[in-house]
Amino acid sequence: MTVVAVVMTLGVVFAAPKKQNISVLYVGGSAEFDTSFGLEGHTQEEFDASVKARMAAWESFLKEYFRTVEVVHADNYTEQMSDQYDVTIFDGKPTTPLTPKYQNRRKGDYLSANYLSQDFDRPALLVAEMNESLTRSIGTKNDWYCLCLMSHAHSWRAEHPIFNGPFKVKMTTEQRPTPEGIKSFPHHFEDHKVPETMEMWRVQTYDFTGQMQSVRIGMVARPGGYEDSPEAEWICGGECAKSPDAVALARHGNFFHWGFAASPAYMTDEAKPLLANAIVYISKFAGQTPIARKYDDRISTRSYIADRKEFVSRASYENYVKSLEDFNKATLERQAEVQRRVDAGEDVPENELFYLNARLEEIPTYEQYLQMQARDLYALYGTDTEQYARFFDENLPYYYASGYGLVIDVDAKALGIANNDIALIDKAIAMWEDRSNVEVGRRLLERYTLMNFSTAAQWRKWFDQNKDNMFFSESAGWKWLINSREEGANPYFDYFMRSKAARAAAGQTDNNNPVAITTDASMLYDGSWVVTVRLTIQEGYHIYDRVAGEDVFVPTEVKFSLPEGVEAVGGVVKPQGQFYTANGTTVFRNGAVFQQRVRANQGTEVKVAVEWQCCDPTICFPPQVEDVVVKFE
Repeated sequence: MTVVAVVMTLGVVFAAPKKQNISVLYVGGSAEFDTSFGLEGHTQEEFDASVKARMAAWESFLKEYFRTVEVVHADNYTEQMSDQYDVTIFDGKPTTPLTPKYQNRRKGDYLSANYLSQDFDRPALLVAEMNESLTRSIGTKNDWYCLCLMSHAHSWRAEHPIFNGPFKVKMTTEQRPTPEGIKSFPHHFEDHKVPETMEMWRVQTYDFTGQMQSVRIGMVARPGGYEDSPEAEWICGGECAKSPDAVALARHGNFFHWGFAASPAYMTDEAKPLLANAIVYISKFAGQTPIARKYDDRISTRSYIADRKEFVSRASYENYVKSLEDFNKATLERQAEVQRRVDAGEDVPENELFYLNARLEEIPTYEQYLQMQARDLYALYGTDTEQYARFFDENLPYYYASGYGLVIDVDAKALGIANNDIALIDKAIAMWEDRSNVEVGRRLLERYTLMNFSTAAQWRKWFDQNKDNMFFSESAGWKWLINSREEGANPYFDYFMRSKAARAAAGQTDNNNPVAITTDASMLYDGSWVVTVRLTIQEGYHIYDRVAGEDVFVPTEVKFSLPEGVEAVGGVVKPQGQFYTANGTTVFRNGAVFQQRVRANQGTEVKVAVEWQCCDPTICFPPQVEDVVVKFE
């Protein structure tokens, strides 16, 4: 491979670096080789030796650049330790999480294990996949796009502070072949022409050899929506199997993503000052936790539409066909080689004998390809690619995430206001105020905010107080958020609790049994649980919320009996009742949801006593009490 080297000097290193007066805690425990699939190919002794050597390499590097350095194994780390240091470097994961991974297929819930608290606010630099492992449950944008980052950086923002001090950085760049994965994203380049080479800079001294366990592989984070909030910044891309804007170096709040995996022992001399600068840089962000929380790492962002436009193009089809042809050619060559070895009587491993019966990929027609890529739109536009592009462009302002895909918001489209235009929130409140379409206004506010107000006046007050300090984040749930870290500014967990309540199944009722109770317990992202008690009320009936002193009705009460070891987080969250009498009695109609957030272990059981009195306009049932047991599973 021919490369052309160019020296780009952002600063020239002439002498040993002057140590910064910054205290650094290094948390180790990972090896220099990949262990994503266990220790296959390595012994426990080799792993332990590699961990020890890696921790020593980091310690030596850090003491060269910083005055105060402490090194601990992840199994000995506690969050309180980070309070004593300016920066914590995470290069290892504790064996025991704060709360374990939670998965409930029936509900479609999957939550990563918690290793750090939601309010962890100390400056931290995380190496390679440590961001995915340790901050996924916190909602940082440093999530797993691909464990495929190699040894070179590209597309860096040279004006960023980490390239400009305090330690001087020298960059000897070279033109290297454009990674194959990038060729699938031609729309990222001018005129949709992917260059044959890209300017790159070597960060690590070793390269991936094609064997998963041979060396430690770096991680790139998802780029979609990375910079759609004020506390996140994309700094650098890297040689990998994904798009050119895949995130190799970046910051989200107080967390710095250093995607490259090598320890300083296998880092180039030019890259070491950059790493030191990144540590100095993140030290400035104490207390600046992420504002926009990306709790759903697979959420689609609007950048996906650009991909869809590209995927239905003739050029994309031709690239797809070429990739299949290349695969078939390589398979046939491999097949012939294995057959030759078999005919020669060689002992061929079972995993290579597979090639003798390997199936070649069928080459689809353009029409077949479009049916696969365009799906339902193919019935409308067939092979007319201009129509596809026009459709995507016209609807781009109105897409929003639903599940793992994007759908068109017909409410916003009918109004002609993009969902990332704050005028949509203003209009939704106005529709509630003037009663022109309360339901549409309510839907839009629930869809694009985390808030939950019961009157238009409350919505207007909130909006007028915050509209000049709001931003729209697709990666954080397609929500309008407030640029503030004040408690209650962006109430994610209240929103999650409402979402859990909406998903709790309603019970069956009839005129003889007008009230049915269903319960549910679901884990939230911080490892706490929300217990939901839903009362479904037969149409035409009501139960009581607040009962005025002169009335004799029985108010609805939901009492949680928490066993030892279970801690309540806040009080019982209850719905707001509806008008019933002028003296102040209010009622619940159709249904009512009560919730209690607790800290508990999976498998815990909580007893709940529900008391109510049900009436219709003419007659009341006697008061009733029902005891239910909710199991956390």
